[in-house]
Amino acid sequence: MILQRRFGLARVIANLSGEREFYYDGKHDIVLNPSAGLTFELSPTIQPGIEWWMRGEYPEENPPSPRPFNLGPHHYLGPTVLLQFGALWWTTGIYLRLSDTSHTMDIGDGYGGVWARSVLGVEL
Repeated sequence: MILQRRFGLARVIANLSGEREFYYDGKHDIVLNPSAGLTFELSPTIQPGIEWWMRGEYPEENPPSPRPFNLGPHHYLGPTVLLQFGALWWTTGIYLRLSDTSHTMDIGDGYGGVWARSVLGVEL
């Protein structure tokens, strides 16, 4: 579910996302992926903002104890920007992990202290 509300130049956005995963071995997980953001339309071309996102996996059968780091939940927060140039647009963000900040990375860990994303799009 995506919720959005404008307040003048500001836009508040929430994406309430979750899924139920089915694995070949018959196990099932509930995965939560909510996110939220605040953007400011400084111009039609430049829209800076800040975003938060979380990911947590919850096994339905025999949850492991202790809970492995990769299952989370992991929380990230960081600045973003959307640039629009006619039919071409680019959005990028860099996020710092807010949860388990003292965690020392191990081989196989999927969630580092910094996360980045970049998307380039063309309106057809």
